Amino acid sequence: MSSTNIILLFFIYSFIGWIGEVALEFALNRRFVNRGFLLGPYCPIYGFAILFVLGVLAPRFSHPISLFFATAVSCAILEYATSFFLEKVFHVRWWDYSNFYFNLNGRICLEALTLFGVSSVLIAHFIQPFLNTFLQSIPLPVLNTIQFSLLCLFVLDCLISFSILKKVKKDFSQKIDATDLISKEVNQELKRCLSRFTK
Repeated sequence: MSSTNIILLFFIYSFIGWIGEVALEFALNRRFVNRGFLLGPYCPIYGFAILFVLGVLAPRFSHPISLFFATAVSCAILEYATSFFLEKVFHVRWWDYSNFYFNLNGRICLEALTLFGVSSVLIAHFIQPFLNTFLQSIPLPVLNTIQFSLLCLFVLDCLISFSILKKVKKDFSQKIDATDLISKEVNQELKRCLSRFTK
């Protein structure tokens, strides 16, 4: 993993994670829900997790089995901490595993950690080598421009999203996955804000 394209890799894997979350929700409930707490199509927790796997775990745990377990443990810590942080800040949960077997306080579960472990092995051994080859074919000035633009949009998204979430924060139950309710409230608040600027 080259340091020159680390920002782009973050967005690629954040987007892939978002696609996976949205696809799973659609497959289970036949509805579209913008998973995550940002307006854009990305879930940063996946970007950070995969960069950690590629930059820290994969070089130390080259064997697929050892990488699987190292990733599962690391993702358990990251996902639990993220869930705890978001709940304390916004008083709401973006995911809840209470209905899954072998879950811990509904924040993490064995099924999800197993999926993260398998995904990390596939990414480290198959997907990332392909991405490295592809990204190396992009001229560095173009690559830097893309990364800078994405980073600016991401920072702007964070500022807008946090501002909106503070306004729409209601007494959602802390023990359920309220992503759908939050998404609807955020969309309504965003429409109200945009209508003020277009009048």
